[in-house]
Amino acid sequence: MTLLEVMAATIMMATLMASVVVLVRSSYAVWQAHESDMECAESAYATIRHVVRHVRQATAVTDISTSADTSGNLALQMDTGETLLWQHSGAGNQVHYGVSPGAADQLVAYNIDELTFVGYEADGTTPTTVIGDIRAILCTAKVTMPAGGGTSRTVSSWAWVRSW
Repeated sequence: MTLLEVMAATIMMATLMASVVVLVRSSYAVWQAHESDMECAESAYATIRHVVRHVRQATAVTDISTSADTSGNLALQMDTGETLLWQHSGAGNQVHYGVSPGAADQLVAYNIDELTFVGYEADGTTPTTVIGDIRAILCTAKVTMPAGGGTSRTVSSWAWVRSW
């Protein structure tokens, strides 16, 4: 093997290694972008699951924001006598939870751009703002995907109040 052959083999090996490093680096960047998007989406899913689980156990709705309020709040009366509270902080894009008397001060999720609650009558099709008539709630959370170029994802779920 001559010196020329060794140099040619070294140059080919260096070129191959450089291309592998570029490929691995770009794959890692794509993976990180996907993970950040999934973290935001999971925040929305977790918020909706948390609220819906408690709505299904509630005996009554005691307070609900209007359907146009994208920084919604909700209060539920439980069969234990407790009143559970949820509140969206538009300034911090966070959802908080708490037990009354007191404030919603426990963090449920962050990166939630909008949180809306819409109350429905027993037929499930007629929206209502009358607290005593609410039998179902449509909960909706909206998040912006950080790596998705400003795209957003909206997650929603229906929940029926356990007892009427």
